[in-house]
Amino acid sequence: MAELAVIVPMYNVEKSITRLLQAIAQQDEKGLEVWLVDDGSRDGTGTICQAWVQAHPEFHYVRQHRFW
Repeated sequence: MAELAVIVPMYNVEKSITRLLQAIAQQDEKGLEVWLVDDGSRDGTGTICQAWVQAHPEFHYVRQHRFW
């Protein structure tokens, strides 16, 4: 069980998300769990996050689809 959970809401942030993910990953916090919540991005945000999750088991990715 995670001691600290970080939730990162996002939408169309492909230009800045890598820098944020790197900053979070550099933290020395033990038991860190990171949830990346994509609110239906239409750019490369999802691709970047999925690649990041593959390499970092403490990161999780959830995509919500927009219906309008």
